[in-house]
Amino acid sequence: MGNKPKFMRPPLSDAFTNEASALSHRAFDGTAPIVSQIQLEYIHRNENQPRKHFDDIAIRELADSIEQKGLLQPIIVRKISGTEYQIIAGERRFRAHQLLERKSIDAIESQGDVDEIALIENMQRENLKPVELAEALARLIESHGYTHEVAAKMLGKSRGNITELLSINRVEPSIRAQCLTSDIASKSTLVELSRLSQDEQLSAWTELQAGTATVRNLRQKKLKSESAEIEANPGKKAKKVFATKHGVSVIIQAESPGGLSPEQIITALTDALKAAKKLGTEL
Repeated sequence: MGNKPKFMRPPLSDAFTNEASALSHRAFDGTAPIVSQIQLEYIHRNENQPRKHFDDIAIRELADSIEQKGLLQPIIVRKISGTEYQIIAGERRFRAHQLLERKSIDAIESQGDVDEIALIENMQRENLKPVELAEALARLIESHGYTHEVAAKMLGKSRGNITELLSINRVEPSIRAQCLTSDIASKSTLVELSRLSQDEQLSAWTELQAGTATVRNLRQKKLKSESAEIEANPGKKAKKVFATKHGVSVIIQAESPGGLSPEQIITALTDALKAAKKLGTEL
């Protein structure tokens, strides 16, 4: 196995600043971080890390950069036994070191929550694909029992943003799989797809790939679907839900069977806002 891991305590460089900011106070439990050198043979990958696809060409380019300029940012690890560590953040840098056949790598040991730190670090770098981000967020919420509001505060995102990201998990698995290995669809496109039925998603996806549809087309397709549902159920009252960034949703529902026109929705929201302001002055 070789010698035990060597540890050094060099002065913290500016290179660590972004990492510390990204992880917030949870990463180090209020203690000052220490940069150490740990041998690669003692470091293990995290099977549950948010990133699922690694581009070999990008790893090669990163390795070339590290070879020329050195490692500008340490990876983050947690101790899993006496001499064994698991990667929390920085697997691309770890793989680049393996490619360069380096024996050790600069690392910061953290006692924080593995899933939280890995997700925060990747979100701050904005280098996760929307599908990877949505799946990691769902795992985090499920494993920790977080509400959308708690997750939003922890990740520094709006509640509406969290809800939209999670909706991507409703997109057909075959479509999500394709999005893991390419930049074929943006977050907004996937969110619009999630609002369609299974058959509508597959049809719309084919059109998107062929270049014959846009996000705007998807919205129109959804509106047509809702209109068709109202026509098929004439006794059903139309309802429109507006998600907000403050942990609540605003629902507009027709008082009689039929659809809701944009004018009706705007008027209803305006009247509701006036009533809410009046209520606020009376409390």
